[in-house]
Amino acid sequence: MQNLNNEYKNIVQDRFEESVVSGNEMWSLMKRSTAIYENSIVESLYMPKLFSKYVYKRLKKSAKIIYRILAKVTQEYLDNPEYRKHFEYSKELENLILADVGYPCMIPILRADIFLNEENLTFKICEFNTDGTSGMNEVREIANAAKNTDAYLQMKKRYKLKRFELMKSWIREFMKIYRTYNKRVKHPHIAIVDFTEYGFTSEFIEFEKLFLKAGYSVSICEIRDLTYDGNSLKTPEGKKIDVIYRRAVTGDVMENIDEVQPFIQAVKDNNVCLIGHFRTQVAHNKIIFEILNRPETLSLLTTKEQYFIKNHIPKTYLLRSGNFDMDEISKNKDKWIIKPSDLYASKGVFIGVDLTDEEWVKGIEESLDKDYILQEYCVPYRSENLDFTTAENPNFKMYNNTTGLFIYGGELKGLYSRAGLKGDVSARGGGYSMASILVANKV
Repeated sequence: MQNLNNEYKNIVQDRFEESVVSGNEMWSLMKRSTAIYENSIVESLYMPKLFSKYVYKRLKKSAKIIYRILAKVTQEYLDNPEYRKHFEYSKELENLILADVGYPCMIPILRADIFLNEENLTFKICEFNTDGTSGMNEVREIANAAKNTDAYLQMKKRYKLKRFELMKSWIREFMKIYRTYNKRVKHPHIAIVDFTEYGFTSEFIEFEKLFLKAGYSVSICEIRDLTYDGNSLKTPEGKKIDVIYRRAVTGDVMENIDEVQPFIQAVKDNNVCLIGHFRTQVAHNKIIFEILNRPETLSLLTTKEQYFIKNHIPKTYLLRSGNFDMDEISKNKDKWIIKPSDLYASKGVFIGVDLTDEEWVKGIEESLDKDYILQEYCVPYRSENLDFTTAENPNFKMYNNTTGLFIYGGELKGLYSRAGLKGDVSARGGGYSMASILVANKV
């Protein structure tokens, strides 16, 4: 993997004038794309992240183990009242998690973000995203923009290059899961639901187009505007909804619970198929990182799965008085990160390496004894790239890297690559996306 990415970089350096021209063309194409986050075009770097077939095969095996572990933990939550107490969920949320699902798939969609060392393929897991998982359209648009750049075309002469397809494959998986639902109908109407102010509407629109092209009936709905008569959940226009593609994350639902009661009641009554169901919150909440290392969890797992936890889950503590040495944590900020257990897009995150000593101590004080975790900071792998979003003729800079594993129904379907100059590589933190490309030798 390291050799492939260095080879790509050498092409860029050897043909720098051509790369400058195509880099500006790539960014111009991105600005006309549907890769939009919070009303802004997703910023991207020129060089893609290249994955050999061997690396991808290794990641596929890891994805299967990740899914098995999280599925076992979720099942234990459903079966064991004592185990549920570790999560400290409200009774209201617990009841939603325990509500009838109607299909067997435990976690329909999951994106596991990891810090992958490209030299030895070791990695630590950053977070699990289940409900509300996004970025599939972004992956598509960035790869489409990169495929005609000079360096990409030169690399294509040497290798087979394949982009990851994450949208049509999700629709196929979505409908596959629906066909196992105990109240399925032959011609279902699908609703993509979220809160308007939180949703990635450009991605919703692209999914709507693809659902329609595949022959399905579909609506994009504000979750607060749904109605329920005790038998049928309906769109604001009065269309009966058979299956929901939930993009409204659980935290936002619970925060606005009084405004979404028709949706909630229909789910409780199992009068609509919900993909993903509230039980995916067991894996989604960041408290899972602390719970995975508990004896009660490890006892559920095989020796291989326990070994996986030991090697890939960073040290994690509940940020509560008495759980850690306050003096040691305060003086070693670069070793730690503070995260809210149930926010997303890097909201409320304190990353020691990005803060002054004073800001770090303030972050600890603001988060202590609240719904936060303290986690070991995993130093990201660093690589060089070019940013044409701020300069027409940029210089190479070193970027921190993360890799997202898109897992549909337990199977790895594609990768999502991000980079940034700071510890926080999210879009909110000033990070960038990169095209993710699978590389194979030509026969």
